[in-house]
Amino acid sequence: MWSDDGVVVTVGVQDLVVVHANAITFVAPRERAPELKQLLDRLPIKLREPGGGETA
Repeated sequence: MWSDDGVVVTVGVQDLVVVHANAITFVAPRERAPELKQLLDRLPIKLREPGGGETA
């Protein structure tokens, strides 16, 4: 379980991967964790990156 901001609390779960980053929470069985990168690559950039990929 990992979070870049705030607290994530789970109760009574096993073999799950829980990741909270950039206001997105990903929860999946451990054996499907390798799919995370593919899933994130398909999300719009405004959801994947802090600031939505906007440049200053």
